[in-house]
Amino acid sequence: MRANSIAAPAPPTCSGFSGKRKRPPKPRKEKILDPPRRPIQDPVNQGVAPFELTDELYLFEVFEESVIPLFRSDFTFTAEHFFSAKQALAGNLNANAGWQHAPGSNLVGWVKRYRNSPIVYLQFGDGPVTYRNPSFRKILQNAICWACSPEVLRWARESGETGKA
Repeated sequence: MRANSIAAPAPPTCSGFSGKRKRPPKPRKEKILDPPRRPIQDPVNQGVAPFELTDELYLFEVFEESVIPLFRSDFTFTAEHFFSAKQALAGNLNANAGWQHAPGSNLVGWVKRYRNSPIVYLQFGDGPVTYRNPSFRKILQNAICWACSPEVLRWARESGETGKA
């Protein structure tokens, strides 16, 4: 993994948050999230140790050269572990007939700046189990505080139109 750092101080103290969300059941996949084992001054992953979640994952390409990695999963992001969205929309849940997909990235959390905005992307799932998880809630709170801090907003504005991390 490429070494990167963000010159942004720790986020200001933010108040907690809560919410409820009802969704139909989805297939769940197990994963382990792993904060980077390298020096990074990133307040989004401060105070978070490796943890486990079981929730829905997505298989897609991540342009890793344009983001600052935060979290990786130990799950194998290859087609045999996922189902075709096209088949699901046709009413064939959990089907892969005629479907192929290139391997995806195990990068499930990253930051970057685009134009004048800081972006935090977290792909930990969207079910109640994830939202109840204390580690996820800590990461989400850190991410919100980080993205709203004046220092990070200045950092994002400095990137101009490049969109690079």
